[in-house]
Amino acid sequence: MKTQLFAASLLVVASSFQFANAASDGTINFTGNISGATCQIAVNAGSATSPGTANVSSVTLPNITTSGMNVVGTTKGDTALNIKLSACSPGSGTTPATASVYFQSGTGVATDGTGNLVNTNTATGAATGIALQLFDSAGVKIVPGTNVQGQAAQPAFPSASGTVTLPFVVKYVSTSTVPTAGAYSGSVTYSMSYN
Repeated sequence: MKTQLFAASLLVVASSFQFANAASDGTINFTGNISGATCQIAVNAGSATSPGTANVSSVTLPNITTSGMNVVGTTKGDTALNIKLSACSPGSGTTPATASVYFQSGTGVATDGTGNLVNTNTATGAATGIALQLFDSAGVKIVPGTNVQGQAAQPAFPSASGTVTLPFVVKYVSTSTVPTAGAYSGSVTYSMSYN
């Protein structure tokens, strides 16, 4: 009987602690601005297209050898990745001050937290132990899907007749001490932010 009474007492005490923790400690209000700003977007020397209109761009990477790539983290084949904005419209509301790129996580991005762009080429003889990494213009690595992506330059939002280029670099990176030669394909999805 004492055991049942003790258990019931513990239940009452535990319940009172639970209610004490349920009280609110404050409120956070969020404010923001939804911009109607848009720009034509071109990657490297590609044609400018409107956002969201099957804007798929291709960047040809240089051929590299596996020689010297046997240390994990070794990079080669630095390639410019320039995102050019033109024919910008501020939309309604306040004209944005800056433009920036947000690289998204998802298909093609490693799930191990490195932000590496994995080889999506699954054909026989595809390269293994090699991925891609993105860097901003200051050489800071970008990890797609994170809130802080190291974009050094957030250029001013261009006028309707102006242009602005957001410079990045993409590099091959070794992810294995025994990388193998072969074809490589990778991709990353991005979205523009006008602030």
